[in-house]
Amino acid sequence: MHDGQKPRPLHGKGTRSSSPQCRQAVRTRPWEKSPQTAKPRSAEKAFEAELVALREAKEAGWAERESAVSEREAEHVELLEKKAAHEAALAAAVKKAEDEGTALARRQAKSAYDLLAKENDGKRRVYELRIGTLEETIQKQAAQIEALSKQLSTALRQAQDLAVKAIEGASNSTSFDAIREIAMEQAKHGGKGK
Repeated sequence: MHDGQKPRPLHGKGTRSSSPQCRQAVRTRPWEKSPQTAKPRSAEKAFEAELVALREAKEAGWAERESAVSEREAEHVELLEKKAAHEAALAAAVKKAEDEGTALARRQAKSAYDLLAKENDGKRRVYELRIGTLEETIQKQAAQIEALSKQLSTALRQAQDLAVKAIEGASNSTSFDAIREIAMEQAKHGGKGK
């Protein structure tokens, strides 16, 4: 029997077996087995067997569906757990990448800072060396200027002395020798100063 079908009645109404004439006929022959009485019993047994088979089929279908639903629920729970694990792994990977990126940026910034500091230190040393060299040059030139000033002062004094001697004894021949001597000394001092 299929779903939606009405079960067959066990005792039919308005059939020959239920009519009063048939009942009499059955009564008149009690020694004979009536096929009509046997028929309802076999139909009832067939109907009960059909009901049992239908019930078993329905229960098997329900069990199969319940099994499929429980498998899907287990799969759903497993997928939720995997999702949670993936989210946690993703969050951990993102944090790790951020930490590594921050550390890398700090290292690069420190390297750039150190390099800039070394470069500035090198420039400072170069400028200090230039300043030192220029100061030495200034000191040497100042010493040369002082030496030249002394020579000039000496030369002027000697020139004045010569002029005085030349005026006092212009006629004197010794004066002439003295002037020549002074001129020679000046020439010697002038050659050394250069």
